[in-house]
Amino acid sequence: MWYLHNEVIGSAPRKFFITRILRYKITMRSDDRLYESKHSHFGPFVAFDSGRCTVPDCDSMWKTYGFNMGCQPLNTSRVAYISPFVTHHGGRDCAPNCYGALWYSLPGACPSMEFEGKTAECRAEMPGGQCNAPALLGRPGVQCTYFVEKAGEVRLDELVGIEDYTHWWAVAGNREYVWHLDHGSGTDFWDGRTDKSKNDERMNKVQEMFRRKYPDMPITYGEPPCDYA
Repeated sequence: MWYLHNEVIGSAPRKFFITRILRYKITMRSDDRLYESKHSHFGPFVAFDSGRCTVPDCDSMWKTYGFNMGCQPLNTSRVAYISPFVTHHGGRDCAPNCYGALWYSLPGACPSMEFEGKTAECRAEMPGGQCNAPALLGRPGVQCTYFVEKAGEVRLDELVGIEDYTHWWAVAGNREYVWHLDHGSGTDFWDGRTDKSKNDERMNKVQEMFRRKYPDMPITYGEPPCDYA
């Protein structure tokens, strides 16, 4: 929700033509080299564009510590989404942001190349962190560090209450959110980005929609703290 509010719904059409929230269940185990060196379950967060790591020395990091999931606390003074779980503990930068939003990086195969440049040779040499089965996590000689399971999706139009999105913005001239005004036109769903209570209401609505659509799944499995420093 932090990412949607901060980067996506302020443009029309939405950035990257995003239409839904995808939920995943992640099972993870850091590479032994990372834990032995840093005593952390997460590695550093790295940015990806079109499947390619865009921060310096990515390949060196993968080869030294393995293809670990990364995490990073977000700026909750800019967009105030707060977790019910402790997301960042220890260190001088925790309080009062110990419950702040996080985002994650999950290195896939051939992370030094964009999608169209990921050759079979590159994928074999740099397989990334995604496992084909959870039983592979921690197995000697296996490099994968996380296993992904789909856990449902919610459509943004349904969440916000928009019936025909293209007509709504392109013909009617509505906007989900105007950054400098801190409110929308044609909807008030995203109004008040720094209002914690409004952001809690938005998060609760998302979780309620997941609960209704997927009653046999838990609403959440919790959220481990970002322990990389």
